[in-house]
Amino acid sequence: MSETKAKKDRQLSDIQLESIALVHANFQREIEVVPGRRNVRIEIGSEFSDEDPWAAISRCRVTLDTLSDDEPEPMTVESAYRVVFSSNINDFDTDLVQAHLAALAMRVGYPYHRQIIGQMISQSGLPPLMLPLVPDDQWVLNITPSSEQAVDV
Repeated sequence: MSETKAKKDRQLSDIQLESIALVHANFQREIEVVPGRRNVRIEIGSEFSDEDPWAAISRCRVTLDTLSDDEPEPMTVESAYRVVFSSNINDFDTDLVQAHLAALAMRVGYPYHRQIIGQMISQSGLPPLMLPLVPDDQWVLNITPSSEQAVDV
């Protein structure tokens, strides 16, 4: 193993979760929803924090697709978590670490997104919807996991 690769591996393996905090939650539903089977669209992403190089914002948005072009989105649920990491290493490669933190923030935040989005949907009176589990091998740098499934409204 080259010395550079060993240094990168050491930097990435030393990263620890420091905190995770809900920064945004929103549930929006149209009153006049035409009943029918709809696709559920799930979007997951993350972005770097401008304030802290060790923080990222993990976002999740769930929407029901419309049955026609003139119908508004029947339901949208969003959540965002600020995920903060720490490390004892001071000589880290900023680009490498931030790219890793973006992927790690999505992976760490996803169970929290699943929980709060599931709660908001069930508390609204809609049929329960639990976001699917995402296998570990799908949490790869620069890939945003997405999923679609159909539900009855």
